[in-house]
Amino acid sequence: MPRTWAGAVSSKGAEAIDVDSVSAEAALIGRIQNGSREEFRVLVQRYQSRVYSVAYRLMGDPEEAEDIAQEAFLRAYRNLGRFQGQASFYTWVYRITTNLALSRLRYLERRGRGKSESVEQSREDPERRGLDPIDTGPNPREQLIEQDLEKRIGEALGRLPTMFRIVVVLRDIENKSYEEVARLTGLPLGTVKSRLHEGRAKLQQMLAEFL
Repeated sequence: MPRTWAGAVSSKGAEAIDVDSVSAEAALIGRIQNGSREEFRVLVQRYQSRVYSVAYRLMGDPEEAEDIAQEAFLRAYRNLGRFQGQASFYTWVYRITTNLALSRLRYLERRGRGKSESVEQSREDPERRGLDPIDTGPNPREQLIEQDLEKRIGEALGRLPTMFRIVVVLRDIENKSYEEVARLTGLPLGTVKSRLHEGRAKLQQMLAEFL
C-alpha cells in the first residue's frame, strides 16, 4: 500500500504542509478538493501506518491488512469531494477501513477462512504487526521482555476466531464504546458483551504461561 501511493502521487507541496495543525489539514483537503489531487500524498504519508495498524488488528494477516489499507485510501481519494469536514480526515478514513475490514471478514467467514493464516509473516516489523513500536529503553532486559510480550499478544490476537477478535480489537485496542462496537459490527449489545468476555478469556488463556 505505501509504495503504491508513494510512487503514484507527486510530492509537490508535501514538505510545506504542517498537517499537525487542524486548520492546515483543512486547508490541504480544500486544495485537494479544488484540483490539487497530487497533495493527497501528504495525507497518506501521515496516516498510512495508523490505517494499516487498524486493518491488521482486525484482519490478523499482514497481506489482507495491506489490501484493506490500500483500498481505504483509494476510496478516500475517489470520494474526497464528499468529505465535508464534520469529522477529522483520520476519523473518516478509519471508518472506511473498519467497514472494509469487517466486510472482508464476513466474506472470509462465509468461505470458512475466519482465522488468520499468516500471522507469522508479520513478526519482523513492530509497526507491521499493528502493535505500537516499543521505545528504546535503558534496560535491555526489560526491552526484550516487552518485545516478547507484544509479539505474543499479536500472535494470540491472530489465533482468536474472527467473531471474538473483532470485538476485542474494537473495544480493548481501539477503545470503542460497547455501543460503537455494536454499531460497527451490526451485533446486538448483549452479543458484543458476551463475545468480548469470551474473547478476553481466550486471550488470557493463551497468554497465561507468559504472564
